[in-house]
Amino acid sequence: MDTMQREITEEISRDGANGFVSRKLGIEIFDAINLTLRHYRDFLSVITSPKDYISVDSAFYSEISSRLIEDIIEEMKDKRRVLTEGLLRIVDVEELRSGKIIPAWSTGEILSHFYGFNMPNPNNVRSIPLKGDFCLHRDYREKFEYVK
Repeated sequence: MDTMQREITEEISRDGANGFVSRKLGIEIFDAINLTLRHYRDFLSVITSPKDYISVDSAFYSEISSRLIEDIIEEMKDKRRVLTEGLLRIVDVEELRSGKIIPAWSTGEILSHFYGFNMPNPNNVRSIPLKGDFCLHRDYREKFEYVK
C-alpha cells in the first residue's frame, strides 16, 4: 500500500497546471481515490515473448462517483489531462469485454479475474492469483528473489 500511495501522489495532477484539470478537480479525484482505495489481490504475471518476463503485480480498486467521472470526461473533452504520466481512458465493462479496448500487459488478465469474465488477451499474458497479502514492498522481498 505504501508504494501505491506514493504512485497516486506522483501521478495525479493537483496543481491546476496548464493542460491539466483544475486544481479543485485534481484534489477531488485524488481524495476520492485515496478515501476508497482497497487492495484487491496480488498476481504472478508471465509475459511470453522471445524472452519470458515475470512480475508480481498488485491490484487495487477505488469507487468513484458517477458525477466525478462525468466531470473528468468533460475535462478530457477539453484536452485536459488528469495524470502526469501514462494514458487515461474511461471505458465501460462492455468495451473491455468486446476487445475494442486492450489494456496494457497484465492489466487485462487482472481485470478478467476482478470482473469474472475473460477479456481478449493478445499479448498472451498469464496472471495467476497469489495467496497472501503483500501490501508492503518488504513482504515481496521475503517471498521472491529479485533478478536483474
